[in-house]
Amino acid sequence: MADIAFIDDLKQIKSLWLNVFAGDDDKTVEFFYKNCLHKKCLGAFCDDKPVSMLFLVDCGYCGKKGAYVYAVCTLPEFRGRGISGSLIEYSKSLGYDFLWLIPASESLFCFYSRFGFETKLYSGEEEYILKVRPGITDFSSCTFINLDEIVGSENADEMYEKYVLKNKNALRVKYAAEVSFKTDVKIFFKTLFGVAQKFFFAVSGKN
Repeated sequence: MADIAFIDDLKQIKSLWLNVFAGDDDKTVEFFYKNCLHKKCLGAFCDDKPVSMLFLVDCGYCGKKGAYVYAVCTLPEFRGRGISGSLIEYSKSLGYDFLWLIPASESLFCFYSRFGFETKLYSGEEEYILKVRPGITDFSSCTFINLDEIVGSENADEMYEKYVLKNKNALRVKYAAEVSFKTDVKIFFKTLFGVAQKFFFAVSGKN
């Protein structure tokens, strides 16, 4: 049975991270660790050695306190023992109003559903969005380039969910259905134009 405790030793975190996420390097881990604030690393130990971990990054939504679950990983030789599952269950006991995550692959949706996770932001055809690798930008980014002005500074989360989310998801579905190199190039330049236009008006407003 693994012991669960928080890890604050970067050397231990880096060793476990790089053993599991082979495409990353030291600089990637160090950049995340130093620049991602309000985080905790929860680990499972066997014989005082961390064999599994996940990060809990504090966040809020509509006045509720939650955590984004990130970098869930277990050493290959310790998989299949329910260790990462025990970390998730422990995380649920820490007093958060909600936990959320983005599964790295479609197969992991089933895994996380065992612990009560549900697809909340997408439903019906919106789930098609999850099957497409995101581009640099998309139709929704172009349409809502002035998102901060739309939602305002008061009750921004509530305004976003009430007036923006459904429309953004409809545009994301459109992108998922039409995704191609040609579409990406078209949207990229449209986004650049929108950003330049926004900057121009901002500068003009100061003069």
